[in-house]
Amino acid sequence: AECGTAFARVVGIGGTPTCFLDLTIINTDRWGWTNALTLVGMSGSFSFDLWVGAADCDTSKGTFAGHVTVDYTCTATSCQVTISYALISGFYLDSVHAYVGTAQLPQVTVGKKTQYTVAPGLYPLVDDSLAPGTTTFAFPPVTVAVGSGGTVYVVAHAGVCIA
Repeated sequence: AECGTAFARVVGIGGTPTCFLDLTIINTDRWGWTNALTLVGMSGSFSFDLWVGAADCDTSKGTFAGHVTVDYTCTATSCQVTISYALISGFYLDSVHAYVGTAQLPQVTVGKKTQYTVAPGLYPLVDDSLAPGTTTFAFPPVTVAVGSGGTVYVVAHAGVCIA
């Protein structure tokens, strides 16, 4: 099957996507988005478009393959965040990699140095063993140490194949 790399880009109020190429905390030639989400109230959700092959973060170069939803429930001091994928007809998930946290990108330790990464295989949420034909997937909820009204960042990647 023909497969490609896909990243989710938030749409709608309260979410701000930033292309990896525009970040100052890392120097990379990889495309993709980190999405700043303002968690208003005690619960809510954000909708993302999932784009395959949108080189340079240019969605006109990519193919729309489905949606990612980020749901949250908060207390005053922490929020539980759930990332889920749902592909449109004609596509299926090969692998999923995601991050949610208070920094723009996940961090990894290389030797004695901690650095930011955009490499999906290094994200904290990973499932590379999806059954063939999988079209929906949800990671278990992640607890982040930011309360209602705070901002979290989400990076959601998928290996997407044409059915």
